[in-house]
Amino acid sequence: MKLTLLFIFLNFGISSFAQNTVAELGKTIYLSFKSGDLERIYEHILSTEQSIQLAEKWDVEMSEEDMIKFKNVYPERVKKYKEFCVQLLLNDSTMGFRWVETEYKNSEVSQKKLKISEDETKNKIDVTNLIVHFMYKNKEFKLFINSVIELDEKWYLGGSNMVIHEVEVDNK
Repeated sequence: MKLTLLFIFLNFGISSFAQNTVAELGKTIYLSFKSGDLERIYEHILSTEQSIQLAEKWDVEMSEEDMIKFKNVYPERVKKYKEFCVQLLLNDSTMGFRWVETEYKNSEVSQKKLKISEDETKNKIDVTNLIVHFMYKNKEFKLFINSVIELDEKWYLGGSNMVIHEVEVDNK
């Protein structure tokens, strides 16, 4: 349970150029897909050390065995996330648009509290979700990015896969 919780939020690694605001992170991720430069996204993935630092900040208790397992498994999770980003970039036409022809509209941010422990004395953490709105021709799309994380006053991707949906227009 504890190790699983850690993976839910800390599924990734490497960042020295994270953004100061969530909205800036949203625009950076959008521009990364538009330009085809996924390195800009990869720069916003927590390193193994940052992930452990965040777990300590949140008081996530891990045994030594859990910590070793996390350090061994985390790089593979990062690799799979990067592969997912590549597919999101390459499969744009199957989603009804072409990244290079899209236009950024805005970023929408929401927060909720999440309990990370059965221990009632532990604090809940703020979970921030990000929705990036962009246009392709006369269609609007939303890029959903769940659980972006603030660490040391910078924003990083929390590890949940991104999802894109076309906005349904009500023609009444």
